[in-house]
Amino acid sequence: MKLTRKGSLMSTPDVITWTKKGYALYAQKRNEEALAAYERALILDPHNATTRANKADALQALGSAKQDQQAKAPATALQTATMQTDFIPEVTAVQVISPFGLAVWFNDQTQRHIDVGPALQTFLTGPVFEPLHDPLFFAQAFLDSEGGTVAWPNGADIAPESLYEDFPLLA
Repeated sequence: MKLTRKGSLMSTPDVITWTKKGYALYAQKRNEEALAAYERALILDPHNATTRANKADALQALGSAKQDQQAKAPATALQTATMQTDFIPEVTAVQVISPFGLAVWFNDQTQRHIDVGPALQTFLTGPVFEPLHDPLFFAQAFLDSEGGTVAWPNGADIAPESLYEDFPLLA
């Protein structure tokens, strides 16, 4: 275990393991699976530069494959916009809207209403995330402008890419 720059605990071997798994999948051109592995690593250490760079490469490769596939059929403006792979989401504002729900605004002007509850039961585990099970503590979520993400007073935070892509929307 090591201390992140914000003082929260994370498991270095787990970050390395997920990053290496992502790289192995990327080398096999299994880019969607590689992205999932990189996301797991970024949940543990959202500021890991190597993992972020590797994720960007996998996103670019995935985008190139989609562009090749799309070249065979006419692309709509919406399809072209969603193929952009150089976008890195950052949180620009956050508001707690329910016991485990967040309204999150991103740097591409989108807003998502996210349900964090299921993630607290599955992959947001460990000592740093335990306090988030208390709705009163969860309600202390704030914008970490340095990291471009949502954070809590105990140092817990969630990778902005994960908030943007992986969390279920509130009904």
